[in-house]
Amino acid sequence: MNEHLLYPIQTSAIDYRQKSFTLSHGLPLIATKLSPPRTSGAVLRRARLLSRLDLVHQRSLALVCAGAGFGKTTLLSQWHRELTSQGHSAAWLSLDEQDNALHDFRRYLLAALHPYCGELFNQLEPISPNASLCTEDGFIRNLINSLSQRQTALYLVIDDFHLIRNPVILQDINELVNYAPACLHLLLGSRSLPTLPLARMLAGNQMVIIDINDLRFNPSETEAYFAETAHQNLDQADIQRLLNITEGWITGIQIAALSATSNEGVLFQTIEGPAGAKQMANYLQEVVLNPLPPEIQQFLLQTSILNRFTPELCNAVTQRQDGKQMLVFIEQHNLFISPLDEQGGWFRYHSLFAEAQYERLTSGPVKIAELHERASNWLAANGHWAEAIRHALAAGKLDNSTAYAAPSAQSLAEEGDLDTLVRWLQQLPLTEGAQEERIELQLNLAWALAHYFRFDEAEALLKRLQSCFILHRLSERLRIKWQVISAISASFAEDIAASEELAKPLLNRIPCGDSWVDGLVCNILSYDYLVQDRYQDVAAVQQHMPSPTTPQDNLFVSVYRAFILGLNHVRQADLRTGEIYYRQALTQAERLTGVDSCGSATLQALLAEIHYEENNILLLDSQIAPHLAKIDIIAPPDALLSAYRALVRRALLRDAGQAKILLEHAQQVVANRGWPRLQGVLLAEQLRVAVLHNQRHQALELMQQLTGLSEQYRQIFPLANYLQTSRIASQALMLMDEGHAGKAARLLWPLVQQLEKRRCILEAIRQRALCAVAWWQDGEQQRACDVLLPVLKLAKSQNLKRSLLDAGIEIYPILQRIQQEVEASDRAYISDLLRGSPWPAAPLMADRHPLPSLTERENQTLQLVAQGRSNKEIARTMAISVETVKWHLKNLYGKLEVTSRTQAMNRIKMLSEVDCAE
Repeated sequence: MNEHLLYPIQTSAIDYRQKSFTLSHGLPLIATKLSPPRTSGAVLRRARLLSRLDLVHQRSLALVCAGAGFGKTTLLSQWHRELTSQGHSAAWLSLDEQDNALHDFRRYLLAALHPYCGELFNQLEPISPNASLCTEDGFIRNLINSLSQRQTALYLVIDDFHLIRNPVILQDINELVNYAPACLHLLLGSRSLPTLPLARMLAGNQMVIIDINDLRFNPSETEAYFAETAHQNLDQADIQRLLNITEGWITGIQIAALSATSNEGVLFQTIEGPAGAKQMANYLQEVVLNPLPPEIQQFLLQTSILNRFTPELCNAVTQRQDGKQMLVFIEQHNLFISPLDEQGGWFRYHSLFAEAQYERLTSGPVKIAELHERASNWLAANGHWAEAIRHALAAGKLDNSTAYAAPSAQSLAEEGDLDTLVRWLQQLPLTEGAQEERIELQLNLAWALAHYFRFDEAEALLKRLQSCFILHRLSERLRIKWQVISAISASFAEDIAASEELAKPLLNRIPCGDSWVDGLVCNILSYDYLVQDRYQDVAAVQQHMPSPTTPQDNLFVSVYRAFILGLNHVRQADLRTGEIYYRQALTQAERLTGVDSCGSATLQALLAEIHYEENNILLLDSQIAPHLAKIDIIAPPDALLSAYRALVRRALLRDAGQAKILLEHAQQVVANRGWPRLQGVLLAEQLRVAVLHNQRHQALELMQQLTGLSEQYRQIFPLANYLQTSRIASQALMLMDEGHAGKAARLLWPLVQQLEKRRCILEAIRQRALCAVAWWQDGEQQRACDVLLPVLKLAKSQNLKRSLLDAGIEIYPILQRIQQEVEASDRAYISDLLRGSPWPAAPLMADRHPLPSLTERENQTLQLVAQGRSNKEIARTMAISVETVKWHLKNLYGKLEVTSRTQAMNRIKMLSEVDCAE
């Protein structure tokens, strides 16, 4: 559909073909429109996009197309400046509303080209500046003929092309593009797709398109932008959080940068808080919304309450009948909208755009509750029960009828929206009696409470419902549902034996007529087997899962299935397969319920172990830390452990204090939930931190706690196995710290054999590495190598790194010695391990490079760091800002190839010793 025919902008060719007087008719040209706009402040050079634009040297057309605030003009200006600095001929034309008149557009077009083609133009009278520019025939043809005589390339940038709606001008450009001479290369900046033969030109490799997805800031650009403009070094977690909020929208990032300070948290208070919302709303109102027709503005306001929408849903909310035309217009004009499916049926707004619109809506006369009520009614009528409930809650008008409540609760459960499910169902009257629909609602509430780890509430509700099954004849399906939810509550309360006793008999009673219940049975029984290290049984139970490839119908069941099967592989040291399970389910969960959903948080938590194992600190910081609050609330025991152990180990590489804070917080969470096997692992991690930092008294206290916990559960299987592993590994660390490494090795070896017998291969590899380090410390170097060598091929195939490197500093000489005994492919893997370590290398392995060249400021900063000064103290001493101190530290760490203050000092000491020895 042609843009000028779209609702609501209606234009007539007759209007534009008249030689009517305009305000600019006969007035001098505005010279500043013929050169790129000046920039204020620092501008980030976007190398990846500039190289894309360079392709226009071999093409006829380049189109930079995105909504307001995505950096179109800045990018084209950068490219234009770099091109002219290289001696190329590059014309520039910035358009405004006045240029929609044919005469004005042609005047400016000729003026832009005249410095490069003046003599050629003068040879052809019809296109000279004094000619009439309102007649249609011949203008573009003569222009093309004139340009065709040019021997060298000419580049023409036309910015804000979306302002052109005049069909005659559009025909001019269309003809110019179709018959462009070889010398001419046209670049357009536009908020909407122009009515040009884009598909044909793309197919013929004649054009370059840079769209909204290309223009979004990526992590490295965001980091560089903050460093250059705000002089603030963001960590990867903050960068990813900022990108999640802004979706790479450059104006949103700029607003955050303008208010960024060194105070922790202010960045996100600015972008997410009232001040940021007001700034965003002001920008959008002035730049984006004011030029739009009132009907579009009203439509955007009213539909901002919707997380996703179709034309029909928009019609219901706005009480109009032109939703489809509106969305076509909004999409073509890049008004912060994204399609959610390939068919183009569902859409969503950019989150910041929607928030800014909603902020305007709340301050206006529109009754928001009525909009939510209309949305809820339409969604319920069309079977979108989960969303219907969310809008009904917002409207304060819940339909508690059985016909409405039952499918709504089930939809929320299948989607995994536990928060809405609990908030809603706890408002319902929990009636007594034999009404199955009401009992089912209460069972769904018990299920949600169990997944929120509110075991006492879940069990009390389940016991009350049990009497209904005793007193009344209820359906078999409902009885199975009660029993499996009871099993889930018991399992998450770490009563694995009771859970298995409840769940195992149900395996023979599925399918029960409810695929969601069937999925719950398979998942909880296989989870019980996973906790017991019965890995073959896990896979066997999952074979009973009905329709495992239909995640949209039972998303939460599918997420838990991926969690269980993925972890089943990871524990057996098959990380590659485990990661595939996690990532496939994560893609589905994020697509269907968003990045902050319960399912997404659970899977991200599980991926933390793999990120850390591969030493992928960037992914760990950017993908896990932003979800930590959600992980605390919703992640099951094993996922919670995966996230916190990875983050603690990561923190140890740079900040032991942060590692302790994380551990204390995690201990509080698991203690409140009564998860002894996690308490044991976290105590072992706390003890490890204490040993590494020579805090022996604290280590002894932690060892006593761990021993007491292990003794308390020594008769309770399988908790006893987990606590025994944590206790033995911790005892070994204590012995090694006390100088009894041989005893530690002899204590560890039976544990390694036991773990391997139980097929806990990943944990066995970790304990093998610790055992090898113990033998090396004891002087048994060959024995150390013999312990580690058998698992190196497996470790290599799975890209294991931290499982070996975290065993201790002595792992490096062990690996160096083994490297001489293995084949070439294994030697490369070991070399990678030695290079990839963030710890300073041992003296015998030190690269004998000279001390890196440091500036005077960097040397001064390093001396103050060595004295234990804080960043603020360094800033006061050197009379510079805290941000500048951070900048110097970042440069120092880069030159020294370290990531923390302690490592920097160790590295300097080591390099100094090497230089002295030489």
